[in-house]
Amino acid sequence: MLLKALAGTAILGVALAMSGAARADDDLIDATNPEKLAEIIRGFGSARMDKAADETPAIRGRIEGNAFSVYFYGCNDQHEACQSINLTASWDMAGATTLDQVNAWNADKRFGRAYVDDEGNAIVETDINLAGSVTYENMEGDIDWWRIIMADFKANVIDVGNASQEEGEGEASPVPETPAATTPAPAAEAAPAQPSEPAPAATPATPAAPAEPSEPTSAATPAEGAAPQRSPFSIPRKPNPGN
Repeated sequence: MLLKALAGTAILGVALAMSGAARADDDLIDATNPEKLAEIIRGFGSARMDKAADETPAIRGRIEGNAFSVYFYGCNDQHEACQSINLTASWDMAGATTLDQVNAWNADKRFGRAYVDDEGNAIVETDINLAGSVTYENMEGDIDWWRIIMADFKANVIDVGNASQEEGEGEASPVPETPAATTPAPAAEAAPAQPSEPAPAATPATPAAPAEPSEPTSAATPAEGAAPQRSPFSIPRKPNPGN
């Protein structure tokens, strides 16, 4: 009886260990299973499977109205067993966003990088290494960071650029009014001029006293100690001591 009990306990222990290992494997995420990654993205918005131009997997997603793509890198010749992913979003700005605005955003952020491509599109992207797998919770955190990156870039770069462009277009110079055409009235017959008496000589006017020069108005001074406006998602970088 004792041997049977011990044997049963051992079998139960092995079964529990195998079950725990299976659950742990299920919770690990890598780039070899794009559909599993798409399921995580759907927890934040929408996602559908697609293929990139080189036939590697791709995901087309949308979170909080911002569309983006997920591209897979380090894949084998069969476009499988990929090792890392790139998340990228772009906006057609038609010149509204300046390079200075993008550089200022990059300097203030640790996560995400932005640039303006040759066609004038504003791009923000990030890369995630999935070689060796990460936990489900870690991958959820990475997608949540990506959500924040896109929202911050749109609010503080894209929307600001659009607002500046709209203000510039609204300052159009006024169109001069065209005077209405009038019909000339017939000229009346002039009465014979009567001889006029000579006007008395005008008395010279007293010269006015010179105006006192007014003091120049000083420019408004910003309030002392006022902190610069920062994005709520800003992550200040630590100072670089140099080489």
